[in-house]
Amino acid sequence: MILFNTTFIVEEAVHDDWFLWLKEEHINDYLKSSCFLGARLGKITSHSEPGFISYSLQLFCNDELTLDQFKNNFLT
Repeated sequence: MILFNTTFIVEEAVHDDWFLWLKEEHINDYLKSSCFLGARLGKITSHSEPGFISYSLQLFCNDELTLDQFKNNFLT
């Protein structure tokens, strides 16, 4: 199993709109690629910056080949 992690650092001023977009669109776009088995979103509290909120999006795929296919075909 391969874990693909993306970290987001979001300004508090745009957080609510960004978070709605992330949950309703962005994560689903990753999952629609059929490269990932699932996703997990977590708030990062260990290294906080004033005025910002940090998140980790973890996506799971079966193997490196599938991850490479995702990177080559879906990431621009």
